[in-house]
Amino acid sequence: MAKYNILEGAGGCDAKLSTNVLEQVVYSNTYYRDERVLNGLEDADDAGVFKINDDKVIVQTTDFFPPMVNDPYLFGRISACNALSDIYAMGAIPITALNLVAFPHEKFPIEILKEILNGGRDVLKEAKCSLLGGHSITDTGIKYGLAVTGEAEIGKTSDNSHAEVGDILILTKPLGSGIAMNVAKAETDFWNSKATVDEALKWMGTLNKEAGEAIYKFEIKTATDITGFSLIGHLSEIAKASKVDVLLYKDSIPVMGDVLKLSKIGFYPAASHKNKKIYSKFIKTEFDSPIIDLLFDAQTSGGMLLSVNKDKLKDILQFFDDNLDYPVSIIGEIKNRLGDKSIIEVL
Repeated sequence: MAKYNILEGAGGCDAKLSTNVLEQVVYSNTYYRDERVLNGLEDADDAGVFKINDDKVIVQTTDFFPPMVNDPYLFGRISACNALSDIYAMGAIPITALNLVAFPHEKFPIEILKEILNGGRDVLKEAKCSLLGGHSITDTGIKYGLAVTGEAEIGKTSDNSHAEVGDILILTKPLGSGIAMNVAKAETDFWNSKATVDEALKWMGTLNKEAGEAIYKFEIKTATDITGFSLIGHLSEIAKASKVDVLLYKDSIPVMGDVLKLSKIGFYPAASHKNKKIYSKFIKTEFDSPIIDLLFDAQTSGGMLLSVNKDKLKDILQFFDDNLDYPVSIIGEIKNRLGDKSIIEVL
């Protein structure tokens, strides 16, 4: 199956429309909003929250994209992990999913589609999330993802708007998948960086399930997953919604392999350049280095960013130590907002 090239232009979260485009065609419109909607389109959270009764809410999201890797099974796994991540970011438990498939069946053998769906199937099993069906179309290129529904107790979900001054920021995966996959797609002999690409694939195919459990268990009120709009892009949503400033510790940012070197020599993706152009207005720093560029790198199925009360920090770190076979990173803190607009300072 490796002889079939299923990569077609931008893949993974690199394929997302920019926030500038979305603001023109989505956020500029007024949509009907039922009084039971607790988090909706206007709130710019990771998923929507709808009140079912006085005890329970459902949480809904969808995500799909073209391949970022030639291995069909791994592509299916990464795409499913990415879609489920938004449910975990809201502190909910994924319960059902629908497949979203676009496949040019006259161009590729059906075995490729089977392997893509097998990758998604195995992730859903791991998440204990039931597949109820889905929808498929013929298209010029391959695309796959999920529409996911989760459930949570009312008042127990997380969002972007409750980060408090003094909170500590925890990031559960390193940054750099956008740069790493740009190397993987390039026609180059730069395969002394194969270990970095393999590391990125491992992280992208890792569920954020434990982070979701931590949000629920410790009642973390603000969290988000880091995907196509980069660490700075997603963190800026928290800063704006919570009306706070942020301090990031430059030397504490976790990094995949040698992505800093790869970025410096020219493997910085177009989507990351776009993020830097859009979100640079939020950042304040005296540094001009690859680590700053990394903060704008478009991630696919990235880690979870948690805004944690200091009083809970020790217990949360112990939870991750007990439940993960890799370390999480403390990367910053929430500060008082000093100006009219939120600022992310990097020191």
